[in-house]
Amino acid sequence: MLALAAMVNGIYQNNGMAGVLKTTVSMNDAAHALVYGKAASAQTQVTGPILLIDAESAGASETLTLPAEANSNGAMFLCINTGGEEVVINDDGASLVTRLRVGGRALLACDGTSWYAVEGVASGGLTAMGVTTVAMNDATHTLTLDAAGAAETQLTGNLVFADPESGGANENLVLPAEADSSGLMLVILNTGGEGIVVQDDTPAAVITLDTAQCGIVACDGTTWYGFMGAIT
Repeated sequence: MLALAAMVNGIYQNNGMAGVLKTTVSMNDAAHALVYGKAASAQTQVTGPILLIDAESAGASETLTLPAEANSNGAMFLCINTGGEEVVINDDGASLVTRLRVGGRALLACDGTSWYAVEGVASGGLTAMGVTTVAMNDATHTLTLDAAGAAETQLTGNLVFADPESGGANENLVLPAEADSSGLMLVILNTGGEGIVVQDDTPAAVITLDTAQCGIVACDGTTWYGFMGAIT
């Protein structure tokens, strides 16, 4: 963290923010923008390179707009989604830079012309996967990237422990829409007493997990793919 701050200290000195490490962004369930100068409504002034972003959690994803590239040459932000819904990060021309799922992190850098993102930044050489625990209650259940409704669980990590309960036949676990899941990979473990049919949102079966089996599913933005094995 300190090394990151040192790397980008020059731009923050130029904007009168030297020595401050973090910027806390409260989006209030609405579109929001980052600025280097005085903040107006629905804006947050950048006070440091570590962005703690809370979009709140009332519904769908919210959009955060980065400062203009011409004013950001050499800028680098470590972004952490601390809220309960996805954050869509755009440049000031409304082009997508990256998406931060709940608990997600990304390193952003600007060359004065474009913003670039490296997702999944973590400290240390070993990264612990976030965990999602799913209680299916003997019924069809859906994994969602947004706030969960009835018979839904919001994904909070890529390691999914799913319990279908044990009241009867296999239960269906529905994956998020492909268009919202490009690059997403999940490890799903069946911890319950009956089988789980993992489906896409059409719904079509991707894999079937018997009791004490696990599977990996991954999405290319168009299709979910998967394979499975036994928990040992």
